[in-house]
Amino acid sequence: MLWDDNCALYNWRNAIVLGIGAGAAVAIRDNWDQPVREETVEHRLRWGEGSEVLRQFGEFSYQLPVLFSVYGLSLWCEDDQLHEFSKAALSAYGLSALYTVAIKGITNTQRPTTQFQDGHYGFPSYHTASTFCLAAVIDEYYGCWAGIPAYVLAGLVGWSRIDQREHDLSDVVFGSILGFVIGKTVARAHLERYSGFRVTPCYDPTSGTAGVTLDKQF
Repeated sequence: MLWDDNCALYNWRNAIVLGIGAGAAVAIRDNWDQPVREETVEHRLRWGEGSEVLRQFGEFSYQLPVLFSVYGLSLWCEDDQLHEFSKAALSAYGLSALYTVAIKGITNTQRPTTQFQDGHYGFPSYHTASTFCLAAVIDEYYGCWAGIPAYVLAGLVGWSRIDQREHDLSDVVFGSILGFVIGKTVARAHLERYSGFRVTPCYDPTSGTAGVTLDKQF
């Protein structure tokens, strides 16, 4: 499953989105990161303890127990939709973590402070990537009414990373794009692969009739 989901990430659409995101991150790093750093020095912890609370939503030590609990609940309740959601979420989360850590190791950029990892491995933000990844999976499975609050929470987690001077703005921006792309792609792959249904547009050139076809796998 992980291998199939990983292969699904490699397409032109994702390459274009991530390429644009990387370019935006470079532009932000060159023009805005330093002013944001100076702003956070002058106005430290604008949200006080609120930033520390928000940070917890991006911690793997909190996220993984919740994800495995949802997986266990899906088995206990024999809820097929919840089970498929939990598998997609775990797979997307794992791939997001893998790629985020790999990029961190390759780029090895400096953080605003030296309080974490001696100021190394800033780009991209793990907390932001993971929360946006899960928000994207929630959005795909349960729609915008669940997805929008999840995205808002993910954005607040990203803000907390800047507010606590753990990350630069560029780290958070690219982390959000990376997590979003992985979450969306994996969730869509699971919905297409495991739901058993495939909806495709169709056109009959003879009669000129257009419509959609619905295929069910048994």
